Amino acid sequence: MANAWIPATATVLLAGGAVGAYFATPFILSGWADDNLLYTKVPEGAGKIIVKGESFYRAILSFNGHHLNERGKPYFNPNQPDWEVLPNMVGTDYETRPALTRSFGLYWVGIPGMRKIYEYDFAWNEYRPGVGGEQKLWHREEKTEVFMANYFSYVMVVEDAKTKDNLPVRAEFVIIVRITNPFKALFASNDWRAQLESYVDRQARNFIGSFTYDELRSETDQGKSCMEENFSKPMRLLTSELPEEHCLPVDKRKGLKGSIGVTVDAANMESIILSGSAAVENERLSIAAYTADRNAETVVKAAEATAQATILDADARAHAIKATGQAEVEIITARLKAMKEDPEMSKTILVTEALGKPGEGKTIVVPAGILDVVSKIFTTKP
Repeated sequence: MANAWIPATATVLLAGGAVGAYFATPFILSGWADDNLLYTKVPEGAGKIIVKGESFYRAILSFNGHHLNERGKPYFNPNQPDWEVLPNMVGTDYETRPALTRSFGLYWVGIPGMRKIYEYDFAWNEYRPGVGGEQKLWHREEKTEVFMANYFSYVMVVEDAKTKDNLPVRAEFVIIVRITNPFKALFASNDWRAQLESYVDRQARNFIGSFTYDELRSETDQGKSCMEENFSKPMRLLTSELPEEHCLPVDKRKGLKGSIGVTVDAANMESIILSGSAAVENERLSIAAYTADRNAETVVKAAEATAQATILDADARAHAIKATGQAEVEIITARLKAMKEDPEMSKTILVTEALGKPGEGKTIVVPAGILDVVSKIFTTKP
């Protein structure tokens, strides 16, 4: 009985250890995957390249609703290029990883020393919020393991491009791109980023040269529509047709997608300013215009102040005249009332006023009755 119990116990212990190892292994592998040891992890919307030595071996992708066209897989499409990023078809299973590693988001790399994750230098420009909230252009350059299969913004700068009216300008614009074939982009082409910039730069200069500076700077609806239509469309066209392929049959045109595995989905002009001597002259004219505006504003304010003072003075004069006239009216009204009540006294007042203002060559006839009244006034004792 004792001897039979020992093998049974060992079996249970071994089975328990195996089960424990089974469940512990993904956690261990997940830690190793952070260092690309045996397995690796891939961010959503991105992928990685596995190399054998320094040569391309295969690519892996983590992009919801998409898969890589990998030869040897049951879903491989011979009508599409190898390693093309393609949308999933309804009803087709594209997952070939074991369930446990899949649930932990792990991708098999290979035995260390035999396989490794490809790392490369990548440089790009992007906008970041600056002081005050305005966008500032930042240049980044670093080593990376991933390629972006999802959309990402790529800021480009064109220096000393000439407008239709021959003015030198500096333009900043954003293109929305994605890598649609990692093998072509990172191994079949010399430098996909340099080639992309070369073609986009040429298209941007052609666009700028088709408009005057004022047209490019227009903020009207018509101007914005013109910018979007004339700038974005030729950029997107680069995906399927390069400038030198214009005369080739359609089925012979590769475009950026066919030649370097990159797709341009949109483009937008962010800013355009004068550069070089034109920028200096524009600054001078802007300052002169600003000064002239300020001087004109000062003159206008002085004129407005003078006009206001004149209005106030006129109002004061009118008020004084009105008050004086009102007083005179009241005096005359009182005299007329007095004259009506005492006709004899009124005659006396009139004669007295006339005597006080003789005037040259004036003859005044004084009625005898009035003289008697006046005589009595001066001879009457109190």
